[in-house]
Amino acid sequence: MQILYEEKLSSIWITLIFLFIALFFLFLILYQVFIGPLENNSAPNWVLTIIFLVFLFLSYNFIRLVNQITPEFLIISYGIIKHKIPLGNIEEIKLYESSFLRYGGWGLHFGRSEGKRYIAYTIPGASNLTLQLNKGRFRKIIFSTKYPNKLIDIINEQIAEKEL
Repeated sequence: MQILYEEKLSSIWITLIFLFIALFFLFLILYQVFIGPLENNSAPNWVLTIIFLVFLFLSYNFIRLVNQITPEFLIISYGIIKHKIPLGNIEEIKLYESSFLRYGGWGLHFGRSEGKRYIAYTIPGASNLTLQLNKGRFRKIIFSTKYPNKLIDIINEQIAEKEL
């Protein structure tokens, strides 16, 4: 697969939040193992272990947001969560001017806006782009980038080449 553009963005804040929560549950596990239950109806260690492992996985998975452009696709991935968008499916790409709070904050979010289902892959400290798609489960995709104008130019150039 020929990669025309690749960008890796990372957010220490998202990772630290998940890691802090994971370490909190590890503390609860160790407390219950070595000192005793926190209260009469405390969660069993296996439940706390599952929660710890989930947040540990999330802290690792959300370390890096990767944007790639190939001659056929725009690929946006947050760890194992990947979205592969055919360039021919892109109706419009533009800078997202709204607040990050409008679609739920940073990270990976799903929702509905203006009657269209969307997915947002975002990190703090970066610009966001919005894709309007012709078809698919999600008709709107919001994602972060450090170089929005460069990405818009490359995608529009690739789309124009496909139309010729």
